[in-house]
Amino acid sequence: MAANSAKARKRHAGDSPSSVYVLQSDASDEDEFAHVGSSQSSQSQSQTSLDRSEMGVIEEIYCENFMCHRKMVVKLGRNINFITGENGSGKSAIIAALQICLGASARTTHRGKSLKNLIRNSDQGEQPRSALVRITLLNDGTSISSSLCTLSRRPLPIHNVCMPIGKGTDAFRPEQFGTRIQVERLIRIEGTAEYRLKDMDGRVVSKAKADLEAMLDHLNIQIDNPCAVLDQENAKLFLKGDPADKYKFAHLEEKLVSVKHHLAWSFVRVKETECETLREELEQCQTKADGYKKHMAKYQAQVEALTADQHHLNESLELETEKLADLDKQQQELKHRQRQLRYPQQIKEAERKQLEHNLQKSKKRLVEIEKDKLKKRQRYQEYMSSLEHKQARSAKELDSVQLRLDDALDQKRHLEVISIYII
Repeated sequence: MAANSAKARKRHAGDSPSSVYVLQSDASDEDEFAHVGSSQSSQSQSQTSLDRSEMGVIEEIYCENFMCHRKMVVKLGRNINFITGENGSGKSAIIAALQICLGASARTTHRGKSLKNLIRNSDQGEQPRSALVRITLLNDGTSISSSLCTLSRRPLPIHNVCMPIGKGTDAFRPEQFGTRIQVERLIRIEGTAEYRLKDMDGRVVSKAKADLEAMLDHLNIQIDNPCAVLDQENAKLFLKGDPADKYKFAHLEEKLVSVKHHLAWSFVRVKETECETLREELEQCQTKADGYKKHMAKYQAQVEALTADQHHLNESLELETEKLADLDKQQQELKHRQRQLRYPQQIKEAERKQLEHNLQKSKKRLVEIEKDKLKKRQRYQEYMSSLEHKQARSAKELDSVQLRLDDALDQKRHLEVISIYII
């Protein structure tokens, strides 16, 4: 690997005393490696590869105050990733962060008896109260193979280094998480921990471990399985094992192959049984089909006879339809004539109603006239009575005036007589 043409960039691991190198394999050439760094070209190449990846591929690992790292971000490619560095540079902390974030216990990582032992010890300043690990998984559901890579100090064959995970085309709850799932685990100094499952925009979707287990089961990630994650301690135990134990593992592998072989043949036998059942059903259907063919001629004659009857019935139906059309036409004519006959009657009825209305109006007017006549007669009588009273009073006044006039005339004549005597 070292002799191949490789491009690598140094990544500093927070407070770690040494440096960690991340190498990403290229899908087009196994002998060429491109470093997943901060440069724009490598990021665009990695992003192009990631856009073609499927769900379950680890895109990024983030550590904060975890083991020897203050803050560290490791961006991974979609194929094989190699992490190299000197002893104590923090390589094992990356895979421990991966295990812890996906639900493993502290004892599984062989780095401490409790989760609080994984919080970074600070020689300067205040001791951190918590540690945070976060991984970002692709959830786009396309069809590109993906791998969870084992971290090791020594080069191993590729089939021993990586195991495929998350292979398939069904994303995990894409309506909730989108194309990426962020899994966080917050570790507190008190020894407690908290899970957070976030969507592609960083919004918290769930804090339940059951949802994390459902995601791991859906993506086929077995974090406690050494075939998927083989850390340094387990690798040492395997390398230091005696030949008898290795033979047992080889024998178990042979048994596993045998079991798979038997399972495959049992599946074949089940399918053969199903095929035999289907064959019998097919023969029964064929027998029924032959019986149906024998009765086909008889049924065909009956169909022809029924067709002829139907033809005659159709002709009769056409005649009856024509008669019915004539009757409908006659009915329409009668209705039209009836409307014509009803029209003068309707006019006369309207005239009668109008005359009755006018008569009622005349009667009302006559009653009003009678009432008015009575009122005027009463007023006339009152007026005549008042006039007679006035005439009587005037006659009395006239008689009184006449008497006074007569008296005046008498006095005048008397005065005239007196004046004559005087003269």
